[in-house]
Amino acid sequence: MHVFHLPQALINEKDIAQDVIFYHYQQQQPTRAKVLSDWHIVTFIEKGEKELFWKNQYHTFTSGQAAIIRSGQGIMLERHTVAQAYQSKILLFSSALLSDFMQKYAAYFQKVAPSPMPSAVYPFTITPYLHTLLDTLSLLQKHQPNDAMYRLKIEELLLYLLQSKDKQQVLAFLWSLQDHSPAINFKRVIEEHINHHLTVEELAFICHMSVSTFKRRFQQLYGTSPQKWFRTQKLKMAAHWLSHSSKKVSDIYETLGYENLSSFIQAFKLQYGVTPKQYQTKD
Repeated sequence: MHVFHLPQALINEKDIAQDVIFYHYQQQQPTRAKVLSDWHIVTFIEKGEKELFWKNQYHTFTSGQAAIIRSGQGIMLERHTVAQAYQSKILLFSSALLSDFMQKYAAYFQKVAPSPMPSAVYPFTITPYLHTLLDTLSLLQKHQPNDAMYRLKIEELLLYLLQSKDKQQVLAFLWSLQDHSPAINFKRVIEEHINHHLTVEELAFICHMSVSTFKRRFQQLYGTSPQKWFRTQKLKMAAHWLSHSSKKVSDIYETLGYENLSSFIQAFKLQYGVTPKQYQTKD
């Protein structure tokens, strides 16, 4: 079964530092895939059917339905109808963006009643207003918008849902997406900055820790040093691009922050046993 790691599977060099990704998805044949997402997902089903096994929950969606899905992992099944291929639009957004939204509109969240058993999925209907929002996103995509424009559209979507009759459920759901435990917050800082080429000292500063405390905490949570973990994650992304895109090796090493091509080739060969070029041309 194929595994999709999001947002990495949809990221390219022009949006590597963004907090939002908008994507059109179409599939002619029924698909069943494992999905591991570091970001939250908003899926809008336009044609066909979708089954979702996420956390400990099961959901089905048909044309005209949508859902916000919290970051995590699960199984997605997508089927076309007799007359139409499966088609959806997808928004992916980071926890950092959601945190910014909740701070900006803090008045909404002052009296939230947290759910004792928070859901991993919030379903809703694609209304005429949301159809217009999706059309606008499609137009923006054609004109290569910057991250700020996409962020505004995510804000518009969330504010629209907060005006619905289910406002309290929306508030509780959004609140549940922000896990305030120290371990989760630490990991969120690390994983949100994976592509920003920050030093260990800079990450420790962001986490309000000394470098020694940061390294000790990192070892406890990830079982390895920060340098080794970041190197492994970058090489995984390089391997994905080499297998699923037409990117040149010379472009990839620069995007991932390597100082020169030779150091990238050396690190890649140490990890995968072959050079990037050999990996790219393998059967």
